[in-house]
Amino acid sequence: MAEFYILNDGAQPTGSLKDRSIAITATKAREFGYKILSCDSTGNKAASTAGYAARAGMRSVVFCPYDTPEAKLGQALFYGAELVRVVGDYSTVNAMYREMVASRKYHWYDCGTDNPYRYEGKKTYAYEIAVHMNFKTPSWLLQPAAGGMSIVKAWKGFREFKTLGLIQDLPRLAACQAENCGPIADALEAGLDSVPGMEKGPTIASAIAVSKPALLGDETLHAVQESGGCGVKISDEELLRVWKRLGRVGVFCEPSSAASVASAYRMAREGKLKSTDVLVAVVTGSGFKDMETLSAHVEIPTEAVEGKEAFYARLEKIQADCEQ
Repeated sequence: MAEFYILNDGAQPTGSLKDRSIAITATKAREFGYKILSCDSTGNKAASTAGYAARAGMRSVVFCPYDTPEAKLGQALFYGAELVRVVGDYSTVNAMYREMVASRKYHWYDCGTDNPYRYEGKKTYAYEIAVHMNFKTPSWLLQPAAGGMSIVKAWKGFREFKTLGLIQDLPRLAACQAENCGPIADALEAGLDSVPGMEKGPTIASAIAVSKPALLGDETLHAVQESGGCGVKISDEELLRVWKRLGRVGVFCEPSSAASVASAYRMAREGKLKSTDVLVAVVTGSGFKDMETLSAHVEIPTEAVEGKEAFYARLEKIQADCEQ
């Protein structure tokens, strides 16, 4: 490839891509007079909803799968959320949450799947990328895909900019998913018109492990097809290897977020890229979002030096190791 950029959403206020959309929904909730925000989530949306609710002086109720990383649950609780943990994967949570919203029993502002204002927040991917690239577009936009909203709305944003005459070309889209839970990528590979869903297998990429994408699964499929793009599935081994490599170039992200960068390596190996291609890979969440995985892959020394002699002996050893 000719150029490769990373857009790091770990730098957003609550540390993930969800701030792009929840900032809009929280603002509209205040405008409409609501006192409580609610959402279903694999973790990041819950933390963002809770954070923006707190910032706006509102309460929040969030629904997450039981096995959601504790760092994300803890962040939501720290912002004051009421947390409902549900046995099952995100598809189970989503189905129950949508039923709850449809009942209109609770006067909570839905920051979940079907909120149209939340959708619009994700267009900022296209706007931001176009502006930073001097109103040119990348050859490829690679995004980790769970339910697919980011891909669908980034595509909408690029098409709007083209309609306005601000850009001339549209990027190809890559939906980046886990090998053991990649229903959108599977449907793209099979050339299907809809996403049938699949049984979720074990994966470290918990934030994008959605086995049965709801409303936006099919829209994601169609957006990627319209762009001439593709789906990519990444194994946990590939994901961890690239995740660690990102740390060596100063990008601290949760493992799920590395799916986009890992997909670039996979696409290059499979001959899907040209030497003139310009890539933008979205990294969706901070490494602080999954401290359990970090702890399993980083060994903190138990020994400590005492006194100057031991201190300088340690430095000499480090110096020798660095020169090898």
